[in-house]
Amino acid sequence: MRGKRRKDNNNDENNNSSSSLDAIVVVAGGFTPDNLWLPEWVLERLDYCAEAHKKAKEKAYICIAGSATPHKPPPLQKGGFIYHESTMMAEYLIDTHDVHPGKILKDTSSMDTIGNAYFTRYVHAIPRGWKNVEVVTSKFHMRRVKAAFEWVWGMPLEGNGDEDTQIRFVSTRDSGLSKETLIAREEREIESEKQLRENAKMYDTLDKFAEWMFTTHKCYAVTRQHEIGDFEAVKKELGSNAEKLGY
Repeated sequence: MRGKRRKDNNNDENNNSSSSLDAIVVVAGGFTPDNLWLPEWVLERLDYCAEAHKKAKEKAYICIAGSATPHKPPPLQKGGFIYHESTMMAEYLIDTHDVHPGKILKDTSSMDTIGNAYFTRYVHAIPRGWKNVEVVTSKFHMRRVKAAFEWVWGMPLEGNGDEDTQIRFVSTRDSGLSKETLIAREEREIESEKQLRENAKMYDTLDKFAEWMFTTHKCYAVTRQHEIGDFEAVKKELGSNAEKLGY
């Protein structure tokens, strides 16, 4: 069991009451370099979620979005199975914050932010009829998260009428990241947000989106599955910022 941390997270986007929440969706954010634990900025997200869960009188689910990343090899757990980011994050919520396991839901399919948005909506939110959701990530990651979730969760559902889900975005501290690293991440986030916003204009319905995601996206398309695990190519793509970004 890991030790408790201080809980005074900054809510940069919205400080409204959590009492009416159906779910708190928290986006995964990788492992420590040794793949043995969660980085400080991810713990900040989880600490906020645990507090919001309590304020919601523990009726809200905590939905953890994240399986692995195509940029680094995943850690393994007993039996040689993948140790999903969402699994390790769930363990922290249970061990450190005493969150009931029955109130935690996992996404073990997504490998990037757009996948976080897609699988949490279609695997968890729609079947459960969630109407009031908070989406939590670190401040440095918020540009990309907002672009992805506004795109994916904003696509209309046939026969859904006006029953859209209301989303509040909550950012937590960028703990554990140096100023140099934050600058490198900011550059990457700005470019990612721009690309997501452009794609959202072209793939604005579920059928168009699914065709794009599962036939062209590196993380999910069979035509590109050979690129997964090519870590040298990732470093080359990121250039001088690769080491700062943890690759």
